[in-house]
Amino acid sequence: MPEVFTILSDLDGVQAPTHEPVMIETARRLATRNYNCPIQYSDLTSWHTIYRTSLAMTQDREFTQWVNQSWFDPNILIQSRPYTGALLALRTMNNIKGGIVEVHTVTSRIPALKESTLVWQQKHAPWHMPNRLHLRSEQEVDGGLTGDQFKANAARNLRANVFFEDNPDTWKCLVEAGIPTVLIAQPWNFTQEELDPYRCVNSFASFIIPSLVLLRNWCHSKKA
Repeated sequence: MPEVFTILSDLDGVQAPTHEPVMIETARRLATRNYNCPIQYSDLTSWHTIYRTSLAMTQDREFTQWVNQSWFDPNILIQSRPYTGALLALRTMNNIKGGIVEVHTVTSRIPALKESTLVWQQKHAPWHMPNRLHLRSEQEVDGGLTGDQFKANAARNLRANVFFEDNPDTWKCLVEAGIPTVLIAQPWNFTQEELDPYRCVNSFASFIIPSLVLLRNWCHSKKA
């Protein structure tokens, strides 16, 4: 089987701003108790921001768990728009002649979200092959495999040549494993100033330039 250049990409925060429908639903759920949602996009310095803010406002743990469940609701996440520049760049790389490039999506979403994720990709990225979507299995989740560990394992098993990621802890894990990784700018990775030199805005250029540079170097290494 011929070697391929493998691009891995996270989904949430990289291919799609799924925080947008989550924040809308958060405001709706808080409003059922007559609370105004104070959270802005720039406030999302952690995936726990919504939970912590809701709990501080309501002092109701059960209600807060319901509010925070928006992050795991397939009917909410599927409403997200795509980052068009990111998907255009990934499609461009995927469609390079000769089939020498493969694009895979590796996400730490829970297994129950797989079907809705496939539906979302079919709508916004129909070129993306379903068997190149990777989520943790029920057994892996039950066994305590973290999202960082899952992505690092996937990067090694798929022999990733580049990984696009927004989670700062995952980015560090992948870099330490020797995987060239592009950190896509989001509020939750701006809290660590040491990452400033590595952060890239979510744009067509941020995806296509490192992909093409690394592909060129990869092709040269195969000819050497």
